[in-house]
Amino acid sequence: MDNQNRVDKVIEGLKPCIPKLGKQSQRVAVGIYKGLAEGIFVNPKKLSQKMDLPPNLIEEILESFTGIYKDESKNIVGFWGLTVAMDTPHKFIVDGKEMNAWCAWDTLFLPEIIGKEARIESVCPISGKKIELTVSPEGIKSFSPQKTVLSFLIPDSLEENVINKFCHFIHFFSSEEAFEKWQINQPNTFSISLEEGFLIGKKKNSLKLGLVLDVDKGGTQ
Repeated sequence: MDNQNRVDKVIEGLKPCIPKLGKQSQRVAVGIYKGLAEGIFVNPKKLSQKMDLPPNLIEEILESFTGIYKDESKNIVGFWGLTVAMDTPHKFIVDGKEMNAWCAWDTLFLPEIIGKEARIESVCPISGKKIELTVSPEGIKSFSPQKTVLSFLIPDSLEENVINKFCHFIHFFSSEEAFEKWQINQPNTFSISLEEGFLIGKKKNSLKLGLVLDVDKGGTQ
C-alpha cells in the first residue's frame, strides 16, 4: 500500500471521531491553540476581547468542547493535544517557549494550526533514544534518528478520555524494530512514517478547522 492510500485509509477510520465544528467554534479553537502556544494559560475573558466575541458566546463554545482542561481559576491550560500544565514525554518548543504535547502525533499537526515552526524533543519508550524533530506548518524539516516511526491507533471514539483511549498509544520509536517490540503488548496499533503522520494530521486539521485555517492561508470559503 502506498503512502497516499495509507493516509486515506487512516483518515477514513478517524473521521467518525473528528468533531464537526461551526465557524465560530473553529475560530475559538484556533485562538485557544495560538494562545497556549505562547507558553501560558488562556484566560476566557481575554480570549473574548482578543477575538471580539461576546463573553457568553465564548463560554457557550468552551462548554461544548471536549478535550479541554482548565485550572481552578477556569483558565484554559490544555486543549486537544497541547498543554502548559502537564509534563509528557513530548516537548513542544515554539519561539523558545516550552510546552508539552499529549502524544507524539500532536506535534506533527499543531504547527499548522498555530502557524509557527516548532522544535520537538521526545524519547523512544523502548530504546530510550532521544527523538528530535523540527516541524513547520508546511512539513517536517528535519528529524533524528533517521529510522524514526510513529505508532498509531484507530480509536472507537474520542469524545471522552482521549488521553487514555488514544494518546497513551501514540509514540515516536527510534526504529521499526523498536516499535515491533512494543507492539507485542499493543496488538491494535500499527506504525506509520513521520511523513504519513504529518499528512494525516494535515487532513485532520482541514476536516476539523478548515473553515478558519484555509482563510488564514489566503483561501476562500
